[in-house]
Amino acid sequence: NKCYSEQLLDGSEPLIAMGQDTTGHWWAVTSPFSRRYSMIIDGKKGIDADSLNLPKFSPMGDRHAYAMLRNGIWSIHVDDSIITLGAGRPGILTFSRNGVFAYSVIDGQSEVLHILKDDQTVSHILLNRVGDVHLSFDASNWAYVSKNATGFVMLLNEEEIGRYDECIIAGFMVDNAMIHAGKQGEIWRVFKNTENLLSAPYLQHAQVYLM
Repeated sequence: NKCYSEQLLDGSEPLIAMGQDTTGHWWAVTSPFSRRYSMIIDGKKGIDADSLNLPKFSPMGDRHAYAMLRNGIWSIHVDDSIITLGAGRPGILTFSRNGVFAYSVIDGQSEVLHILKDDQTVSHILLNRVGDVHLSFDASNWAYVSKNATGFVMLLNEEEIGRYDECIIAGFMVDNAMIHAGKQGEIWRVFKNTENLLSAPYLQHAQVYLM
């Protein structure tokens, strides 16, 4: 085995942050001018902005997205395209296992999820979202947890499928079934959509994983 080194940046611009995704892609934020920032991903530099969020990569690493603020307006840089958010600000940015991109826009007290699939955009209203939005492999199904005055509500494709004191989403299986766990009283239950798979007394914390 041979070791080698490669210069990724020439140092002509101050380095603000850098990192490497689990898929092997590297990124860096530089400051070409005072209070201006640029995102560099695998050596390709984007346009400068007033503020940048950390990039998000798809599970296979073939796509990426990040939010940026430029001249007072938020936008999302996804691959080689820019989505302008107008008066809104970015919420979540996520990819499905197959690389379908989705993002949410927060405007005042409202939040809207946009799923970009097959050159079309499908939009859904999110209600008091807590945590991430989870997409099935092909993004035909989506789920998230909503917070209300009495606890947490599990929503699958805008349909309420459970109310809990605590709730954890593991994600979607290949067959588009969604796995989650919910605590009611002292009992944790694990569900496949609405099918109860198992129950266990509440001890300290529940963890649910998809292999």
